[in-house]
Amino acid sequence: MEKIDLHMHSRYSDDADFPVDVLIARCKANGVSTLAVTDHNSAHSVAEAKAWLSSDLNVISGIEIDCTFAGNNYHLLGYGFTPSDDFVEIHNNFNAIQRELTPKKLAKLRELNFFLMKHV
Repeated sequence: MEKIDLHMHSRYSDDADFPVDVLIARCKANGVSTLAVTDHNSAHSVAEAKAWLSSDLNVISGIEIDCTFAGNNYHLLGYGFTPSDDFVEIHNNFNAIQRELTPKKLAKLRELNFFLMKHV
């Protein structure tokens, strides 16, 4: 049976640490034949992942876009696209929103008696 993984995140996502080449090496070592790196709000991994395309590895472009509709948060997965400036704009917009929300998140943490300290 063919192994496929169409939802993984690289270091381009805020919830992952591994670079694209490590993800793909792990996929190859575990017999995954088709994959998509679907980073949050970023298509930066697509070119790196596509560089690994070979006769034994099918790489599909992917992205996971965070969006809100009718007051609910969703994660929309997209596949098979050609990266463009639109995806750079999505990434930049998401980062701007996160920078704006960071002080609010920190204030909420302080309200819950969580304090972040700089480690020296």
